[in-house]
Amino acid sequence: MSIEILIVTYAFVVLYKFFLNLFRFFRTKHFLDWYSSWLKTKEWDLVQYQAEVVELFKKANVTDASVPVVEPVGFGRVMTTTTSIFINFPSQDLNTATLLISCFHKAIGVYRRRIWQSINPFWWIEFLIFLPVNVINYLGLSSENITTKIFQLIYWVIGVGFTLALSLYPETIRAKVEQLFELVK
Repeated sequence: MSIEILIVTYAFVVLYKFFLNLFRFFRTKHFLDWYSSWLKTKEWDLVQYQAEVVELFKKANVTDASVPVVEPVGFGRVMTTTTSIFINFPSQDLNTATLLISCFHKAIGVYRRRIWQSINPFWWIEFLIFLPVNVINYLGLSSENITTKIFQLIYWVIGVGFTLALSLYPETIRAKVEQLFELVK
């Protein structure tokens, strides 16, 4: 009974990751097409979707960029500043538009990669082998420090120990796991 729960959970996670990234992939492509046509037609409807486009970029870990802006303020003076391309979406400025189109293509590439990862068994195996590093990265912490490497090493030692115990005492381990699942019910 417990193995069926694990299989169903695994299938749910794989399908969730697949369809979520597939949706984001097609949504990002849709906004890229819309933005490309907006640059020619300048319809104001696209402005309503700024928050969704920026969210799609952020979920794909596409970083915001700044473009320099120089504007005359009168009397022979100019104002210079930098501005975010995410805040200025959609923009007809050539520099901003070029960077935004690049962001769209980066996000599309990320979502395409994540779709393939979700159905790639080798990616899942690597994900499980390096689970502590993946969790630490998810939390936004650095995975390059010594503490992370110690957690990873402890995880591997526990994994090897559990595998050895399972091969030496399969019935005892199976009974303990079933007792654990009974407690969870």
